[in-house]
Amino acid sequence: MGFSRKQTAEFLQRHFTTKPTQRQLTNISTVFIDTANLTSGQLKFDRVISLDPSVNALRIATTALIGQKTPLRDALTAEYPAPIDTKTPLRICNDAVQGSIWHHGQAFLGFWVGKPTSIAHHADLTENEREALLLQSRQLAAHGSIVFAVSYSEQNTEPKTYSDTRSRIAGLIVLHPTLYPGTESTVADMHAHGLRIIYASSDREHDVQVFARACCLLTGKLVPFVWRPGRELPTDHIVYAGLDTVAYKKLLSMYPAETRITAKDPLPLFWKQFSHLL
Repeated sequence: MGFSRKQTAEFLQRHFTTKPTQRQLTNISTVFIDTANLTSGQLKFDRVISLDPSVNALRIATTALIGQKTPLRDALTAEYPAPIDTKTPLRICNDAVQGSIWHHGQAFLGFWVGKPTSIAHHADLTENEREALLLQSRQLAAHGSIVFAVSYSEQNTEPKTYSDTRSRIAGLIVLHPTLYPGTESTVADMHAHGLRIIYASSDREHDVQVFARACCLLTGKLVPFVWRPGRELPTDHIVYAGLDTVAYKKLLSMYPAETRITAKDPLPLFWKQFSHLL
């Protein structure tokens, strides 16, 4: 794929303070990336694991997310459109657990979706049931899935937040992250050209691990290094999570400026343009 002079000039301006020489370009051996270089944030629906056959967990989830514009809602409503209702919910909650509350006769109905740990904390479960739910969600997440739990509640008083309820678990919703097309092959191609890719992010460990595994940066038991103030940054890691600005600058300083570059575009686009210059 060829690039116009204008496109090449714009790429160089984004990635270099001054126009590099050919020798400076070939000296680069390390590419720093973040989550934004791997994905636009969209999710792909996989499946529902029903834990209560009397209800439709996917319908509960789309009802819980009525009025919201998030990648999660987009993925779910593409699979199961949100119910059409002339009424609007009494309340939309956007804390650790997202949901909507509806007035139905003398009762208040709540529809909830959130991380399994948050949902399970106030759900009507025995300790064994809670542990089994969390174990199942952890096993799914360990294989690169993004897992949400779904619950519903009915009570005579209006709950202000999810913590005011004693909900019942409807099921688990399993999704996958979506990478920019060609990301996996781009990573393989960059490695074949002898480039080291370092994924350094301020995101949570779980989210970083999901995307690192999806694009084949993490294999086996290698996990992200999670930085905490006062901890030394290791030199043998290629994936870092939870970095603040201070830690990120420290990490950059561990690699000579003339041998590294920070990608500013989706990784497949970055590599097409950068490899064109080599």
